[in-house]
Amino acid sequence: MTWNLYDVMTYTGKPSPISPGIKSGKIYYEAQFFPTADHTGPVSAGAMSAIAANAVALNLPPQTPICLDIESWPVYTVAAGDTVSLDKADESITKYVNCIKGVKAGAPNLLFGYFGAALPMEDGFYAISKSAEASRIRGSMRMKNTLLRRLARECDVLFPSCYTFSESAAEWAESFRMVMAEARHLNPSAQIIPFLWPQFYANGPGGVGGAFIPADLWRTQLESCWQLAGGAMLWSSNTVTWADASAAPWWAETQAFLCARGLYCA
Repeated sequence: MTWNLYDVMTYTGKPSPISPGIKSGKIYYEAQFFPTADHTGPVSAGAMSAIAANAVALNLPPQTPICLDIESWPVYTVAAGDTVSLDKADESITKYVNCIKGVKAGAPNLLFGYFGAALPMEDGFYAISKSAEASRIRGSMRMKNTLLRRLARECDVLFPSCYTFSESAAEWAESFRMVMAEARHLNPSAQIIPFLWPQFYANGPGGVGGAFIPADLWRTQLESCWQLAGGAMLWSSNTVTWADASAAPWWAETQAFLCARGLYCA
């Protein structure tokens, strides 16, 4: 299967398409599934059909991966240890399963998966932290993964969050390998397309939140996705202009990566 780099970034003023060699990605956020501010209940059949119809109307090539991002159905929490009961987690997973089944039924030629659905813990930082709290989080999340297999195996694609919490390339690489291994365990046949953010995680524990990632660390992330994943999805918030984002070293490094891997040379 062809390796692709996808763009769902929302930097202000960003061109679309962003560059040759990078495909426009598609993500449906949870507000698009619900008619009101209450997102706790299941998605209606009508909403699932509407999302599927919208995806089909995009006239994307068959087997294009599409990300669904619903985060209001709790499976686990990390802020003060996991407080979601197994029964509540199973109830949430049933909602996720029914939703993706409904969307896939209306757009059978496209590939669907959830953002973060295959993570072994909340983002990668907890994979490598040595603290007692993080150890409890890891243990709880691994127990929940017994339930998450039911969801992961309904997904054509897994979209783990592989954002950056510190300036250490070794820490990021260790976290990435753990997340990828867990994703493959949850669904060996799914494509895995990690989400990458060209900036450090805004509220991460590394103290560098919001700054653009240095070129060498960013290249490590792109190359890791090339070697271990089926592609990568570039994401951002909309709090920075594209003029500022594209002037940062990560963007030139992205162009160099595209050329080195035969995806596009300017």
